[in-house]
Amino acid sequence: RSVADAQLAVVALETGEIRRLGIAGTSPQFMFPGFLVYATQQQALFAVPFDLEHLAVTGAPVPVLERVVVKGGGSAEVALSPNGTLAYLSSSALSRLVYVDRRGAAISVRDELRDYASPRFSPDGQSLAGEIGGPPGIDLWVWRNGTAPLARLTFADDNIRPVWSPDGRRSAFSSTRHARRALYAIAADGSSDPE
Repeated sequence: RSVADAQLAVVALETGEIRRLGIAGTSPQFMFPGFLVYATQQQALFAVPFDLEHLAVTGAPVPVLERVVVKGGGSAEVALSPNGTLAYLSSSALSRLVYVDRRGAAISVRDELRDYASPRFSPDGQSLAGEIGGPPGIDLWVWRNGTAPLARLTFADDNIRPVWSPDGRRSAFSSTRHARRALYAIAADGSSDPE
């Protein structure tokens, strides 16, 4: 099983009994007067009303923060103090997409600050594929020749690590579609659905 399958649960120390809470998440922490704060793989922090005496969820989760660092193993970079103060490491490191030529000159590809990652040039060097993160997930985009606007290729879940086909017509990538991470391919011009 992967971290994406993680479910919150409580364990009775005396008996070892495990009670699942029916909530997907990681790194739970109890916060007085009665909330369970936890992270999701989408780098968000939620709070859910929690009855400590009966060890049960008593309401619906509500979002607390976005862009919280959640490491690959599911651990969230979050600390709660007894008085309810929250400290966290933000993953909102927005950046500018640039490339550097062989002389060392940095040339801006996109001036807009976004959560860019995994840029990959096409085999002919005329297009650039990459990830842009942001609610509700991470999507793949393609930039062509510096003249066309960014073209979005994916529209759901987390889609990461694009790799061009040798002819530059398709891109393979990893995605969490259908609740499991798997490999997919899509036409680089966005003319087909992921397969």
